[in-house]
Amino acid sequence: MTFLATYTNAMQRALLSLSLALALGAPCLQAQRASAGPFMMSGHGLSVEVFPQLEERLVYERPAGNNAIAPPSQATCNLAVDFAAFFASLPANVDVDAVSIGMDWIPTDKFGLYKEPPDPGWAATTFSVKEGTVATGVIAQEDLELDDNTGDLFSYVFPGSELPGAAIDVVQRAQNSTEMGVWNPYLLDNREMNGHDMFMDDCNAGERFRAGLVEAPTMYFSLRHGGELMQLPSSWWGGASMWSGGTVLKTKWNPVARAWGPVSPFLTYMDLGHARTHELDAVSVDIVQGYVVYSLDASAMAPSQLLFYNVGTGFGAPFRIRYGMSEVFVCARLGMGATSDDIDAVCDLDPGQPRLYPPTAMPFPSDRMVGQPLEDPLSWAPLAPSYRVTGAAQAGTGSVSVGVAGYPPDGANYGWVILGIGDGLGGVPFSVLGPFQHEFELGVYSVSFPVPDAAFLGVELGTRWLVANNALTSIDLTHPVRVRL
Repeated sequence: MTFLATYTNAMQRALLSLSLALALGAPCLQAQRASAGPFMMSGHGLSVEVFPQLEERLVYERPAGNNAIAPPSQATCNLAVDFAAFFASLPANVDVDAVSIGMDWIPTDKFGLYKEPPDPGWAATTFSVKEGTVATGVIAQEDLELDDNTGDLFSYVFPGSELPGAAIDVVQRAQNSTEMGVWNPYLLDNREMNGHDMFMDDCNAGERFRAGLVEAPTMYFSLRHGGELMQLPSSWWGGASMWSGGTVLKTKWNPVARAWGPVSPFLTYMDLGHARTHELDAVSVDIVQGYVVYSLDASAMAPSQLLFYNVGTGFGAPFRIRYGMSEVFVCARLGMGATSDDIDAVCDLDPGQPRLYPPTAMPFPSDRMVGQPLEDPLSWAPLAPSYRVTGAAQAGTGSVSVGVAGYPPDGANYGWVILGIGDGLGGVPFSVLGPFQHEFELGVYSVSFPVPDAAFLGVELGTRWLVANNALTSIDLTHPVRVRL
């Protein structure tokens, strides 16, 4: 079967499924501020706090697409990396408040100063904030919402990235707490996301990701500081009196025994130069470069909410970026400034670059994990995209998830959407899904369709959306988004 015929059939199946779903209808909700940016559809691992239905000591997986949170993360790739088994073994009163599997890409030099990625790379950070954070921009706006800002995932794309200009150097709400299932509107309780790693979901992403994953992944994490940590073995801390919420611990997966190995310190609070009582509540670990970006609880009064540490040299400093002739803290570009502002989850990445991970030295296909928005070849046209509406895409296990947010252009509850599927450059689509009318309930409209792994592995796919209000008096177009299958 030809490439065109296969995708046409896939689109027809997806259209049938969507038509049935739309026919069922849904309660009318007030249009809300839309999520935006390239990470709207991205799956990730996360931990939560103050959530009666989700235990604090566990790490959960949010699958790709516009889905509610899944059960504790259980990977299904060839290594069957079972994150849930480790965290479920912790005492019930222990809170996991930072997590990373070491696959981050921290875009700095060896002194913590941001450096632009080489083309076609693009550097970004995703993060969440703690209860009491005021900040500015979209984070401050979200704090005024019923579900506040503590369960949301935010994103920031660094200057020099190969993305449309309107997406760069701006904080966006990538995923709302309701879109992730972190917040339940019927319970009306705050649900704080206090740990986050974009790469944990890739262990569930099937054969297309397997070759580039670390053969024996190491999990890095920290635990909330408190007397309950004395319950844990002294070997975890390097001594009975060394327990601290400011230490980053590590454990390595054994694919033969299908179990996690012994826990030991990766970086102690003394390595990082902090007091034992200082709470480390976010961590991003880059095992390739030997860099770490982390955050301390606001009560530590650290000079910056994002701190850099070079594992090889022991050098530490605030994570900084150069603007003109000056250096500023990256956290300031994220809107952090008040003494109560607190980043409590962070992940750094460059989805545009293949990564080489030991011991396999195989490239990790980052551009499959997150679709890349492109500058539009139709920018001269009357219907030039403005980034008022944004699209996103992610390849998964035998499928691609694509979505759009920022619709309809007039902010009404009902409107029309058309999805175009074309080549990786976002050219003329050879298959179109829609048009169809839809009630926009959660702010992100998404669809997934099947893609056979073997047939299309490595193929670049372009997606873009046309959206309109119900009366067809206001129409807008997204930038094309390229994703590698």
